[in-house]
Amino acid sequence: MGRTLDRHSHNSWTRLRVQVCPSLPARLGPSWPQLEAHINWVRAIASTSQAHCTTLILWNLDNGQPIGLPLQHANLVHSVAFSEDGKLLATGCRDRNTYTWDAATITPHQKFEGHTKRVTGAIHLPGGQQIITCSYDGSLRVWNLKSGKQIGEDWRDGGGHVYCIALSPDGKKVVSGSEDGAVRLWDIDTGKAIAKWIGHTERVLSEVSCLAWTKDGKTLISGSNDHLIRTWNIKKWKKTAVLKAHTLFVFAIAISPNDRILASASHDNTVLLWNLDNGRPIGPPLQHADMVDSVSFSEDGKLLATGCADRNAYTWDVVAIVTEAGLDDLLLDSKAS
Repeated sequence: MGRTLDRHSHNSWTRLRVQVCPSLPARLGPSWPQLEAHINWVRAIASTSQAHCTTLILWNLDNGQPIGLPLQHANLVHSVAFSEDGKLLATGCRDRNTYTWDAATITPHQKFEGHTKRVTGAIHLPGGQQIITCSYDGSLRVWNLKSGKQIGEDWRDGGGHVYCIALSPDGKKVVSGSEDGAVRLWDIDTGKAIAKWIGHTERVLSEVSCLAWTKDGKTLISGSNDHLIRTWNIKKWKKTAVLKAHTLFVFAIAISPNDRILASASHDNTVLLWNLDNGRPIGPPLQHADMVDSVSFSEDGKLLATGCADRNAYTWDVVAIVTEAGLDDLLLDSKAS
C-alpha cells in the first residue's frame, strides 16, 4: 500500500509517493509507544514513522525512495539512532532487545540482550565502541558494540520506566527522563547519577518523554506529558524557563544547529517553533492531521522534518516560517547576531 512523504515549502506542496509500513493502522491512539528520531539525520524521521510496526525503513530524501529492504524486528520499534560516522544504526525494540545494523549494506550487525522490558532509547558513545540503552525496566545499560555483551552493572536511580536518554555534546555525560517526572544526569565513567532535577509535576502523569542539549552543553531542554517544556542550566543545576503552549503530551523536541530555535512535537496534532532567546513561539502552530511523534532539523537548519501518526512524514521550510514572523536574526549564529 502506498503512503506519502510531503515536502512543505510554506506556500505550496509537492508530494512524493513512497512505500512505508503496510501494516500501520489508519489512526494511532494515545496508548502507542514512544519513538524517537535521530536529531542529526532527518532521514530518521521517515524511519521513525515505522516505529509503530515491526519494521524500520531507510529513505533517500533526494528521490523519496526506500533504501534497501525494511529492517525486520520481532516486535514494535521504539527508537532509532545513527552512529557518529553514520555507519551503524541502533534500534530499540519492544521485544526487550537492542539491535545494530550496517547502514551501508542494510544487514544485521549485533543483538544486545539483557533488558527485561521494552527498550526505549539507544545512543552511541564517542569512539564507536559502545552504546547506552534505556528501558521500561528502569535501567540504563552500557554495551560493547563488537561482542554485544553488557559492560558493568545496570545504572539505576529510583524505580519506574526510563523513557529517553541524550548524550552531552562533550560525550562525557548522559541525561535520562523517567516516569517520575525527573531528569537525571549521569557520569559515564562511574555509571552514577550525579544530579536530579524535578520540575515536571503539573500533572499526575508527568513523565519526561524527550531531551535535547544545546551544542555548548550549558542548557538541557526536556518535554513531558504535563504538556510543558523546560529549560535547565547545567552549570547552576536549576530550571531557567518553562515553555507553555501545547495542550497535550510533548513527545519530541529538536534544537536547530545554531541553538536558537526549538521545535516541539505534541499529541495535540501540532509542532511549534520556539525562540530560545525569549522562550516565545515563532508564528502559528504547524498543524497536522494527527498526533506528531518526531521532529528533526536538517544539518543546515533550513528544513524541519516531522513524523505524524497519520502515517506521513512532512518537511517544513524553516527559513520561510521564521522570516514571515519577522525574526530573520534567529537564522544567524548567536555570535553573529
